[in-house]
Amino acid sequence: MKKTLSIALLLMVGAAFAASTMPTQTNIGTTSDVQSLTIYCWEGTASVIWDRFEIYYHKETGEMWGTWYRGEDEGGWIDGVGEWDPDVPRILGSGTFGGDDSGEWEGIFYPYSRCWGKVWNPDAIGDFYGRPCE
Repeated sequence: MKKTLSIALLLMVGAAFAASTMPTQTNIGTTSDVQSLTIYCWEGTASVIWDRFEIYYHKETGEMWGTWYRGEDEGGWIDGVGEWDPDVPRILGSGTFGGDDSGEWEGIFYPYSRCWGKVWNPDAIGDFYGRPCE
């Protein structure tokens, strides 16, 4: 009984550790029923509204989502769409954000490299800069 509980606990700890790590790109192998999935991630800072952010891009659907933070207690969600530019491997993204503050954003995102853009609402306009998630 103790051995079974120990094994179960070890499996739960291993699963929690695996779930807590997010690589810059995740590929799920292609099968006849599952399409290959590619997700890119960037993190960075902004000059206004967002102290820091994380933005994800799903290459196959063009969906962009993420989280922004301001200080210790404020933040919210990021939502948008990205268009893959095949001539220059980059994503042109735009969308909205909400939570403790709300507004819009647009930017240029390079896979495995940097990103930059604008973030704004009626009270402020600023820039954001980022790099691939670690």
